[in-house]
Amino acid sequence: MTRADGWRLACFDLDGTLVRGTSVSQHLADRVGSSEEMAELERRYTAGEISNSVVAEQQARAYAGMPISEIVAMLADIPCIEGIDTTIAALRERGIESLLCTVTWTFAAREFGRRHGFAAVSGTEIALEDGVPTGAIDRHFDEWDKLAFVESYCEENSISLSECIAIGDSRSDLPLFQAVGFSVALNATAEARAAATVVLDTETLVDLLGVVPWVERET
Repeated sequence: MTRADGWRLACFDLDGTLVRGTSVSQHLADRVGSSEEMAELERRYTAGEISNSVVAEQQARAYAGMPISEIVAMLADIPCIEGIDTTIAALRERGIESLLCTVTWTFAAREFGRRHGFAAVSGTEIALEDGVPTGAIDRHFDEWDKLAFVESYCEENSISLSECIAIGDSRSDLPLFQAVGFSVALNATAEARAAATVVLDTETLVDLLGVVPWVERET
């Protein structure tokens, strides 16, 4: 793929990339008493045995009747990689806007968007009635929807996919890795490493800002 001069958009995954040592779903499951069930679902998802929709449907039932504001509040102490804000600011100074591209819940993605200033976010929509989950899903979202989300943003903003960077770690990032001009596999699975332009691990990248020099090398 031939890209235009310079990058214009950075697409960040959430679980395993910005969130470290856990996932949004596992972090929340630990707090609502379904840790073991979620761990098994995530194992099966990673192994390719089930889709993200199966994970979402089971977790949505666990949230039924709990105000969404209380669920979002549980994310206050979720562990994250250092340097998210400084990285987004550094990219913006270089004319690169940032998206949060995730298949997890949009209520979690919006919270991260609020905290860190992402231009737009994606994710699975939980069904709400008066701000309370009903136990159902309004819209499923998988790895191909993640690519479609980026494509739509690019079309609306006259950006080519060849001008995009993707930073991720796993199965849900593969279609995007294959479509963009530059990709970074961060603490990633074997599949994501094989698909990425660059592979980085926290032994050499303890702060997300360490991604920026790699981006600049390719400009």
